[in-house]
Amino acid sequence: MRMTTTKLLMRSGMFGLLVIAFAGTLVHGQTSHTVNVTSNVFAPDELTVTAGDTVKWTNTQGSHNVNGLKSKFPDNPESFGNDVGTGWVFEHVFAIPGTYNYQCDPHAAFGMTGVIIVQEAAAGTLTINFTGMTPHVGQTLWLLVTDDTGEDVARLSRVVETAFSVDVPGIEAGQSYTVDFFADHNGNGHYDDPPADHAWRLETGSATGDVVLDFVHNTNFTDVDWKHRLKVRFAGMTPHVGQMLTLYVREAATGSYMDTVVVDAIGDPDFDVESYAIEPGGSYFVDFYADHNGNGVYDAPPADHAWRLETGETMGDAELDFTHSTNFTDIFSTTSTGPDRGTFQLSVYPNPANDVLHIISGEPVVSVSVISVTGSQVIRVTDRAASRTISLEGIASGIYFVEVTTADQQTAVSRVMKK
Repeated sequence: MRMTTTKLLMRSGMFGLLVIAFAGTLVHGQTSHTVNVTSNVFAPDELTVTAGDTVKWTNTQGSHNVNGLKSKFPDNPESFGNDVGTGWVFEHVFAIPGTYNYQCDPHAAFGMTGVIIVQEAAAGTLTINFTGMTPHVGQTLWLLVTDDTGEDVARLSRVVETAFSVDVPGIEAGQSYTVDFFADHNGNGHYDDPPADHAWRLETGSATGDVVLDFVHNTNFTDVDWKHRLKVRFAGMTPHVGQMLTLYVREAATGSYMDTVVVDAIGDPDFDVESYAIEPGGSYFVDFYADHNGNGVYDAPPADHAWRLETGETMGDAELDFTHSTNFTDIFSTTSTGPDRGTFQLSVYPNPANDVLHIISGEPVVSVSVISVTGSQVIRVTDRAASRTISLEGIASGIYFVEVTTADQQTAVSRVMKK
């Protein structure tokens, strides 16, 4: 259900490890299949294989070829083949699932044809074997697996033993994975940069099946910049089932947007939304709204229904509970038609704007952010000035929020339209 603008709730070559002192072995199901090529016959003439498997044709009699080109068979997922000749061996790795037809050109009229059916590779399991973990026995180990797009595949924790294994199912063929993990060495319940906590990283090449990594404890630490989980547990959201929900995580001290999570359509009145953008010692606003009027953008309540939660100071993972209510909050502190709002005088013009926006404030300003209606920060300026001109060139037409912050952390927000 979870989607975010920064991440969603995602190659070839031998498996490699890029971190000193990690040893890994790639265990895969890749198989080689043989087709015998004789007088007017491919044997077998139909073969079912798994994506990533190799098919080897061995010509032992006569002058033949393998022609699986898309120019001859347009429905083939990709082309393969060789030239007509005798005594040859031809191999092809079938990486794309589908049905492949092929023929021997000189003898196609005699029925010398074949079919290769390529099935999806089954999802594999990533196994990490830990040994020599004596310095961390009894401590908590946190482990995160991400794919080659940076999306979370698994996030878990367990108590450390001298030797133990962790299994992560769902490894897909053709994907690469990064494994970040740390032992909570100082016992404070959250991640601290090494050497306070001991942290490491493994990186894989392209997986073609099960992957086994062997890790032996060492002091070649990596700062994995661990992000902790923020979970919001929603209950009683019946009035908004089927509607879009957008949730923003903002740093309370600066107002900066840390993450945006979008649920395309609420499917159940009770559900969880997770973000991985918070850090120990931080405090956060959790702003969210249901697109009650269905126009795809934020409108101040009651047109849309919006709320704000506050985490207080976080010391690691955090969880918040929310039960539907009508105690709405205008999370952008402005309406689509009303005046600008804030704690000091602010003038933003012209509105609508073309490629230039002028900002004049009654207080010295330390930052200006231009934010889309989905919470993405498209411009941020941090030089100190009471007035400035911002270029909007290259920004798509639409509605934006201009958030202005002073040195003493006063904030004003104005809603503008970019033509």
